[in-house]
Amino acid sequence: MACFKATVKNMNENGFYNWNDVYPDTKVVEEDIAAGTLYLAMKDKEVIGVITIDENQDPLYKKVNWLYKGNKSLVIHRFAVHPKVQGQGWGKKLLAFAEDLARALGYGSIRLDVLKTSPALFVYQAMNYTYICEIWFIPEGQQEEYPFLCHERLLVP
Repeated sequence: MACFKATVKNMNENGFYNWNDVYPDTKVVEEDIAAGTLYLAMKDKEVIGVITIDENQDPLYKKVNWLYKGNKSLVIHRFAVHPKVQGQGWGKKLLAFAEDLARALGYGSIRLDVLKTSPALFVYQAMNYTYICEIWFIPEGQQEEYPFLCHERLLVP
């Protein structure tokens, strides 16, 4: 939780409020651990990165015209790199791990969504994730300034 808390503090200080004191919380992290879907990046015995990788797709994903038409896609959730090591390639390493895991398990793609203004967007672009479309978790018209961008990385030709 220390990595998440440092990330949330950094995000909030920089005007990004999609993560806060309420999310991600201990309960959701414990559920990820129990499900065996939470993975850590460690440096000097300290958690410096966290990523959850599972098959759980938000219901809004059903409306998205994804590149991969098969039924086996993994989704990235709760992806964080501790602010003190951001810019050192840890985000790319975690994504590469997710891709390797997905390929080893026979998945055809990895999907995710990211706040349109998030600085993390560059990591997905650098790792060749394809932009698909915008979605809104808050009803459109109420907070149109907060769209999330859906991205996908094909793992099969």
